[in-house]
Amino acid sequence: MNKETFAMIENYMISCMNDSAHDKEHIYRVLYNALRIAKTEENINYDILISACLLHDISKIKSTSKYRSKDFV
Repeated sequence: MNKETFAMIENYMISCMNDSAHDKEHIYRVLYNALRIAKTEENINYDILISACLLHDISKIKSTSKYRSKDFV
Protein backbone atom coordinates (compact mmCIF):
# COMPACT_ATOMS: atom_id res chain seq x y z
CA MET A 1 0.00 0.00 0.00
CA ASN A 2 1.43 3.36 -0.92
CA LYS A 3 1.52 6.33 1.45
CA GLU A 4 -1.22 8.21 -0.39
CA THR A 5 -3.67 5.31 -0.14
CA PHE A 6 -2.85 4.77 3.53
CA ALA A 7 -3.35 8.49 4.23
CA MET A 8 -6.70 8.49 2.40
CA ILE A 9 -7.98 5.50 4.39
CA GLU A 10 -6.61 6.90 7.65
CA ASN A 11 -8.27 10.28 7.06
CA TYR A 12 -11.59 8.60 6.32
CA MET A 13 -11.26 6.51 9.48
CA ILE A 14 -10.61 9.61 11.56
CA SER A 15 -13.59 11.42 10.02
CA CYS A 16 -15.88 8.55 11.09
CA MET A 17 -14.81 8.52 14.73
CA ASN A 18 -17.46 9.64 17.14
CA ASP A 19 -16.88 7.34 20.08
CA SER A 20 -14.13 7.75 22.65
CA ALA A 21 -13.89 3.97 23.12
CA HIS A 22 -13.09 3.55 19.43
CA ASP A 23 -10.52 6.27 19.00
CA LYS A 24 -7.39 6.44 16.86
CA GLU A 25 -5.27 4.69 19.49
CA HIS A 26 -7.70 1.75 19.54
CA ILE A 27 -7.51 1.44 15.76
CA TYR A 28 -3.71 1.44 15.79
CA ARG A 29 -3.60 -1.17 18.59
CA VAL A 30 -5.78 -3.40 16.40
CA LEU A 31 -3.50 -2.76 13.41
CA TYR A 32 -0.26 -3.43 15.32
CA ASN A 33 -1.67 -6.64 16.81
CA ALA A 34 -2.85 -7.82 13.40
CA LEU A 35 0.57 -7.09 11.89
CA ARG A 36 2.24 -9.00 14.71
CA ILE A 37 -0.05 -12.00 14.10
CA ALA A 38 0.45 -11.75 10.33
CA LYS A 39 4.19 -12.36 10.76
CA THR A 40 3.34 -15.91 11.83
CA GLU A 41 1.03 -16.60 8.87
CA GLU A 42 1.53 -17.25 5.16
CA ASN A 43 0.09 -15.54 2.09
CA ILE A 44 -1.00 -12.33 3.79
CA ASN A 45 -2.39 -9.54 1.63
CA TYR A 46 -1.15 -6.61 3.68
CA ASP A 47 -3.22 -4.07 1.74
CA ILE A 48 -6.40 -5.85 2.77
CA LEU A 49 -5.19 -6.46 6.32
CA ILE A 50 -4.24 -2.82 6.89
CA SER A 51 -7.43 -1.51 5.28
CA ALA A 52 -9.60 -3.86 7.33
CA CYS A 53 -7.90 -2.84 10.57
CA LEU A 54 -8.18 0.88 9.87
CA LEU A 55 -11.82 0.64 8.85
CA HIS A 56 -13.13 -2.05 11.20
CA ASP A 57 -15.05 0.40 13.44
CA ILE A 58 -16.42 2.89 10.92
CA SER A 59 -19.93 1.50 11.25
CA LYS A 60 -20.07 2.17 14.99
CA ILE A 61 -22.81 4.64 15.80
CA LYS A 62 -23.09 6.26 19.20
CA SER A 63 -26.01 4.91 21.15
CA THR A 64 -27.26 8.47 21.43
CA SER A 65 -27.20 9.03 17.69
CA LYS A 66 -30.52 9.99 16.13
CA TYR A 67 -29.60 7.67 13.23
CA ARG A 68 -29.41 4.55 15.37
CA SER A 69 -32.51 2.41 15.28
CA LYS A 70 -33.37 -0.18 17.85
CA ASP A 71 -33.01 -2.81 15.09
CA PHE A 72 -29.42 -1.75 14.35
CA VAL A 73 -26.98 -3.46 16.64
